Amino acid sequence: MKEFYYPGDKFPSVSVTGRSCKLSCPHCRGRFLQGMKSITEPDELYGFAVEHEKTGGNGFLLSGGFTKEGRVPLVKFMDVLSKIKENTGLKINVHTGAPSEKIIEGLAKAEIDSVSYDMIGSQKTIELIYGLDATPEDYKRGYEMLKDMGLKVVPHITVGLNAGELEGEFKAVDMLEKPSKLILNSLIPKDFGKRVNEKDFFSVMDKVGPESKIILGCMRERGRSGFEIEALRRGAEGIVVPSKKTVDWAEKRFDVDRIESCCAL
Repeated sequence: MKEFYYPGDKFPSVSVTGRSCKLSCPHCRGRFLQGMKSITEPDELYGFAVEHEKTGGNGFLLSGGFTKEGRVPLVKFMDVLSKIKENTGLKINVHTGAPSEKIIEGLAKAEIDSVSYDMIGSQKTIELIYGLDATPEDYKRGYEMLKDMGLKVVPHITVGLNAGELEGEFKAVDMLEKPSKLILNSLIPKDFGKRVNEKDFFSVMDKVGPESKIILGCMRERGRSGFEIEALRRGAEGIVVPSKKTVDWAEKRFDVDRIESCCAL
């Protein structure tokens, strides 16, 4: 069985900071916020959630730009997340960045469905890309704190985040200690860095091993069907919005489940 994820209109991405990000990292510079629905106030988020369910939505990703501390500013949304979970059947996935204790406690209290968590295994990458005074151990600590609060945490590793070169990805895998599910993304080199070498990507995938369910996430270059097919050959169990060629290839060899939601659920 292979799982193909199509979040689309039923599972949109919401930015709590609109188009704003305090870090403006070189690989993004806020452009990934452009395609997200901008909702910056709790009452607005609740109204959106209620209407979204009425019109056939099944959930949403809550994310946004980072603060100077490298986290999505979610504190003021904690109460409304609880209210949404209490009054709707929507699934909620939250992208936190490096979360504070207050955010972690609030997410646990709200009983949100999953947390998408970026794991970075290189201090060089943290400093050069995010410009943060943080270490890989800080990221591991945040990951463990989320899990210790009983939250479902689905780690993400962006292969080639350091301008398309491997830098700490193997360490990131080791720090995760065989998660049940792992999302592998890759740098999208629009105006920064270079295309991630397939050999490098698959070396990280092989490092993960068969204990973890590997999904190719949404943050990756599109149009690389050969890359997607090879990932499936090597044991990847799912892809977010695969190419048509990949779908055609997979349908001849596997049962395929099309899922209209986020891959982190």
